[in-house]
Amino acid sequence: VSLFYALVNVETGAVTWVNAGHNPPLHYNSKENHLQRLRRSGMVLGIDPDAAFEQHKLVLNPGDFLLLYTDGLVDAINAQEEEFGMLRLEQLIQQHHGETAEEIVNRLEKAVEEHSGSITPFDDVTILMVKRK
Repeated sequence: VSLFYALVNVETGAVTWVNAGHNPPLHYNSKENHLQRLRRSGMVLGIDPDAAFEQHKLVLNPGDFLLLYTDGLVDAINAQEEEFGMLRLEQLIQQHHGETAEEIVNRLEKAVEEHSGSITPFDDVTILMVKRK
């Protein structure tokens, strides 16, 4: 089982996180206009009972956000069997980073639906965004 765990201090914007083999969440830094993939800090759960997981920290400043998603988003295929993919996801985030969290998530949902067309999804698509005002 993959897992991304984050503890967010809503007052300070401090985030402590661990990524156990999950898709890399995206951190958007508004000051630098930079999108970063949060790397894995350990293997998936359930393989090694003694596995260690490194904690990482970052700060969400006003305008910054975290985007978490399941692999069903980037793995969604169209009639030509082309994946939605990380590049398309990152491009959409860069284009719409100034919008609200709700607007960005709605745009992503619409984009994956348009990409897939009539193809029935073979995996769930879950999207969660935390954006600091």
